[in-house]
Amino acid sequence: MERFKNYGTVKLIIMALSFVGALSMMIMIFRFSSQTGKESGNKSGAITDEIIDIVVKEPEKLDKNTYDSIKQKIEFFIRKAAHFTEFAGLGLFVAAFTACITEKKKFIFLISLAFSVLYASSDEIHQLFVAGRGASVRDVLIDTSGAFVGIILFLTALIIISSIKKRKSEKVLAEAEKTDVN
Repeated sequence: MERFKNYGTVKLIIMALSFVGALSMMIMIFRFSSQTGKESGNKSGAITDEIIDIVVKEPEKLDKNTYDSIKQKIEFFIRKAAHFTEFAGLGLFVAAFTACITEKKKFIFLISLAFSVLYASSDEIHQLFVAGRGASVRDVLIDTSGAFVGIILFLTALIIISSIKKRKSEKVLAEAEKTDVN
């Protein structure tokens, strides 16, 4: 614990929560990728059926080919949106963890993105060993895009918070100087 003695309590809590968040995202991604092609298809298919029931008026009146075509397009979008969203969460949590180690935004960005790309790649390799699944460079790119967005959201929030803190401290200093002059 000697290494962390200069860390504030809040920083340690943020570090722990971001670590747990990143680890949770990684476990969730791994578990989804461990589902067979049939299991994964059934889950996204059920979600797609629900969306079609909400969006399409009287879906039961559609002929099978039209319904299947609509379902295929929506299901593709849902599956890719899930990839994007999972990795946006991972990128955000990894960036938050990295920000507890360094304040250099470029380093936070690069380390977080590199980690996310490596995890996305390992996830696709993992799927090679799951029945009915396969690896896809397109999915790595979608995952990386999601991580990129999550990291940028975190860095944007960090910049905004830093700016607010700086303005407040400048205001306090200005008021202190006025008090000292009087």
